[in-house]
Amino acid sequence: MSSSIQQATKVFFKSGTIRIIFSLLFLVVIAALYTSGNSVPPKQKILDYIIQLNHFPGIKGLLITAIIALCISTVDSYLHTGSVLFANDIWPFITCSRERTDKYSLRVVRISSGLIGIATILITLHMSNIRQFLNKVFYFYTPSVTVPMIMACFGFRPRSAAVLWSMGINTAMTVYHIFIKGQAIRERDVFLSLYMVRSFY
Repeated sequence: MSSSIQQATKVFFKSGTIRIIFSLLFLVVIAALYTSGNSVPPKQKILDYIIQLNHFPGIKGLLITAIIALCISTVDSYLHTGSVLFANDIWPFITCSRERTDKYSLRVVRISSGLIGIATILITLHMSNIRQFLNKVFYFYTPSVTVPMIMACFGFRPRSAAVLWSMGINTAMTVYHIFIKGQAIRERDVFLSLYMVRSFY
């Protein structure tokens, strides 16, 4: 979605800084729960535990509303990004069309946004394990997209053949592990795939 590598670099560093700040905030929340004498049961999810705390009437409703709003905002951002990328990068490649008027692009974006949204709803309704689904998505996406993007943001310029080979091999191995072997993808397996792709550069 960036217009240049420089803009992508700025966004990358800002998002990285925000992630570090949020991690520190989560650490402060855990420390506050510990120092206040709250006994969190083993394997208890912290978010569920915080929601169940009744500090004053209505707090549970406010927390649930805020979480739903955050989820909807994230889904909307991903849907917008996916439809725009499809309209600008994938659809012209499929149709071999050079027509790029605003009216034409807006129509393709609207149609692709609706189709992506419907496909996402159908896939989600058939999922029995959302965590496993997200791990498989990250196993596909992170090595093929994130590693080349991070390298470009840090100023590395690998050869095009190395990038394409790493993407192709990672995609083939992912298809083999998920669809042929039926392997369950663990969170640490994503880091192994990142290490494998990094070794190509």
